[in-house]
Amino acid sequence: MAGFVSDSVVARPSHAKPAERRARLRMAAARTRPGRVRAGVAAVVVLACGLGVLIAVLFGGLNGGFRSIGHRDAPEVDAATGLYFSLNDMDAQVANVLLVGGARSLAARIAPGRGRK
Repeated sequence: MAGFVSDSVVARPSHAKPAERRARLRMAAARTRPGRVRAGVAAVVVLACGLGVLIAVLFGGLNGGFRSIGHRDAPEVDAATGLYFSLNDMDAQVANVLLVGGARSLAARIAPGRGRK
Protein backbone atom coordinates (compact mmCIF):
# COMPACT_ATOMS: atom_id res chain seq x y z
CA MET A 1 0.00 0.00 0.00
CA ALA A 2 2.89 2.30 0.44
CA GLY A 3 3.39 2.55 -3.31
CA PHE A 4 -0.15 3.69 -4.17
CA VAL A 5 -0.96 7.36 -4.69
CA SER A 6 -4.47 8.57 -4.09
CA ASP A 7 -6.29 10.65 -6.76
CA SER A 8 -7.25 13.25 -4.20
CA VAL A 9 -3.66 14.25 -3.52
CA VAL A 10 -2.63 17.18 -5.70
CA ALA A 11 1.06 17.43 -6.41
CA ARG A 12 2.24 20.98 -5.88
CA PRO A 13 5.68 22.03 -6.88
CA SER A 14 7.55 23.64 -4.06
CA HIS A 15 8.89 26.35 -6.34
CA ALA A 16 5.41 27.86 -7.02
CA LYS A 17 4.91 31.47 -6.01
CA PRO A 18 2.58 32.25 -3.09
CA ALA A 19 0.12 34.08 -5.36
CA GLU A 20 -0.10 31.08 -7.66
CA ARG A 21 -0.63 28.77 -4.70
CA ARG A 22 -3.45 30.97 -3.38
CA ALA A 23 -5.09 31.07 -6.81
CA ARG A 24 -4.89 27.26 -7.04
CA LEU A 25 -6.37 26.89 -3.58
CA ARG A 26 -9.24 29.25 -4.48
CA MET A 27 -9.97 27.27 -7.63
CA ALA A 28 -9.90 24.02 -5.66
CA ALA A 29 -12.20 25.53 -3.02
CA ALA A 30 -14.66 26.66 -5.69
CA ARG A 31 -15.02 23.07 -6.89
CA THR A 32 -16.20 21.75 -3.53
CA ARG A 33 -19.79 21.93 -2.31
CA PRO A 34 -19.06 24.40 0.54
CA GLY A 35 -17.09 26.55 -1.89
CA ARG A 36 -19.99 26.64 -4.33
CA VAL A 37 -22.40 27.49 -1.51
CA ARG A 38 -20.15 30.35 -0.38
CA ALA A 39 -19.90 31.63 -3.97
CA GLY A 40 -23.67 31.43 -4.36
CA VAL A 41 -24.27 33.30 -1.12
CA ALA A 42 -21.76 35.96 -2.14
CA ALA A 43 -23.51 36.34 -5.51
CA VAL A 44 -26.92 36.69 -3.84
CA VAL A 45 -25.58 39.30 -1.38
CA VAL A 46 -24.01 41.32 -4.21
CA LEU A 47 -27.22 41.08 -6.25
CA ALA A 48 -29.36 42.17 -3.27
CA CYS A 49 -27.09 45.16 -2.58
CA GLY A 50 -27.19 46.18 -6.24
CA LEU A 51 -30.97 45.88 -6.30
CA GLY A 52 -31.22 47.96 -3.13
CA VAL A 53 -29.11 50.72 -4.65
CA LEU A 54 -31.19 50.65 -7.84
CA ILE A 55 -34.46 50.91 -5.90
CA ALA A 56 -33.07 53.78 -3.81
CA VAL A 57 -32.11 55.70 -6.96
CA LEU A 58 -35.51 55.10 -8.57
CA PHE A 59 -37.44 56.17 -5.46
CA GLY A 60 -35.25 59.26 -5.21
CA GLY A 61 -36.43 60.24 -8.69
CA LEU A 62 -40.07 59.58 -7.77
CA ASN A 63 -39.78 61.86 -4.77
CA GLY A 64 -39.28 64.83 -7.09
CA GLY A 65 -42.43 63.87 -8.99
CA PHE A 66 -44.50 63.71 -5.81
CA ARG A 67 -43.13 67.07 -4.70
CA SER A 68 -44.18 68.52 -8.06
CA ILE A 69 -47.70 67.20 -7.62
CA GLY A 70 -48.05 68.61 -4.12
CA HIS A 71 -46.51 72.04 -4.65
CA ARG A 72 -47.05 73.05 -8.27
CA ASP A 73 -49.72 70.90 -9.91
CA ALA A 74 -52.30 70.77 -7.11
CA PRO A 75 -52.97 74.56 -7.12
CA GLU A 76 -53.37 74.45 -10.90
CA VAL A 77 -55.90 71.62 -10.63
CA ASP A 78 -57.79 73.52 -7.93
CA ALA A 79 -57.94 76.64 -10.13
CA ALA A 80 -59.12 74.57 -13.10
CA THR A 81 -61.87 73.03 -10.97
CA GLY A 82 -63.03 76.48 -9.88
CA LEU A 83 -63.08 77.63 -13.50
CA TYR A 84 -65.09 74.56 -14.49
CA PHE A 85 -67.75 75.23 -11.84
CA SER A 86 -67.91 78.93 -12.76
CA LEU A 87 -68.42 78.09 -16.44
CA ASN A 88 -71.07 75.54 -15.51
CA ASP A 89 -72.98 78.13 -13.47
CA MET A 90 -72.73 80.64 -16.30
CA ASP A 91 -74.03 78.04 -18.75
CA ALA A 92 -77.02 77.35 -16.51
CA GLN A 93 -77.80 81.07 -16.24
CA VAL A 94 -77.64 81.50 -20.02
CA ALA A 95 -79.92 78.49 -20.49
CA ASN A 96 -82.44 80.04 -18.06
CA VAL A 97 -82.38 83.32 -19.97
CA LEU A 98 -82.87 81.56 -23.30
CA LEU A 99 -85.71 79.38 -22.03
CA VAL A 100 -87.73 81.93 -20.05
CA GLY A 101 -86.59 85.18 -21.56
CA GLY A 102 -86.97 88.21 -19.34
CA ALA A 103 -89.82 86.77 -17.21
CA ARG A 104 -88.22 86.29 -13.84
CA SER A 105 -91.35 84.68 -12.45
CA LEU A 106 -90.76 81.63 -14.66
CA ALA A 107 -87.09 81.24 -13.74
CA ALA A 108 -86.01 78.80 -11.04
CA ARG A 109 -85.65 80.47 -7.72
CA ILE A 110 -82.49 79.84 -5.75
CA ALA A 111 -82.78 79.92 -1.99
CA PRO A 112 -80.36 82.33 -0.33
CA GLY A 113 -77.04 80.68 0.44
CA ARG A 114 -77.46 77.85 -2.08
CA GLY A 115 -75.73 79.54 -5.00
CA ARG A 116 -71.97 79.39 -5.58
CA LYS A 117 -69.95 82.12 -4.01
